[in-house]
Amino acid sequence: MEKKENVMSVAMVALRQASVPAAKDVVHIFKNLWNEETAEEIEDDAFFGFDTPEGQIVCGLMPSPIPWEELEGPCATSLFWENAADELKGHKAHLIVTATPGDGDPIVGARLLTKAVAAILKTKGVVGVYWGAGTLVHSPETFLEHAAQMSEECLPLYLWIDFRVMPDEGDTLTLFTTGMETLGFMEIEVVQSQTEPAEAVDLAFNIAHYLLDNGPVLKDGDTIGMSETQNVSIRHVPSIFTERGNVYRLGF
Repeated sequence: MEKKENVMSVAMVALRQASVPAAKDVVHIFKNLWNEETAEEIEDDAFFGFDTPEGQIVCGLMPSPIPWEELEGPCATSLFWENAADELKGHKAHLIVTATPGDGDPIVGARLLTKAVAAILKTKGVVGVYWGAGTLVHSPETFLEHAAQMSEECLPLYLWIDFRVMPDEGDTLTLFTTGMETLGFMEIEVVQSQTEPAEAVDLAFNIAHYLLDNGPVLKDGDTIGMSETQNVSIRHVPSIFTERGNVYRLGF
């Protein structure tokens, strides 16, 4: 699967009340957080946008909560936000935030969207973030913590990609990602592995980062390791979920 272009990245920010933060405040915070210049913003009562060196940010108000059927599953499986359901059930409205990278690179778009959402989270009245491409919810504190560590060499994959572990019958586990596809890559799966959950997640994270850094260089039949003793086989095979197409199947 070749890396593909995705011209827009999207996230939702849950709000306590149906009001749009002032564009000048978001732009001011954006400049201070990321030390980047922006073009003059445009805004009205329910919308604002601004340009950056990497692309365009647009933010629009939806005067209703994010549908609970979209949030219920991510709240139940969130790794970093134990009380996500309790916090998000009370929100009254949400912002739809989009980032369109100037060069069409979906990874640049995800970085730009992360920067914009972080700036919005510094304003008043925010409850949390729904990153739909990864079916993930994040508290403002967790999102800002991971975003602050972001660089081209250190991508905040836990904000973008769900690394889901499921116990199998017996002593094995299965892992699958959600979110790689929108970044231009096949998803990653580990099936019936006897490794520990943390080790499986760590390996999948590192291989995902390797792919995002280097492109779709892992071919069917390749092997890779994150240490001199580790030997992980790579297969391009159909997903265990019928709707997902081919995936990177890791064997170790």
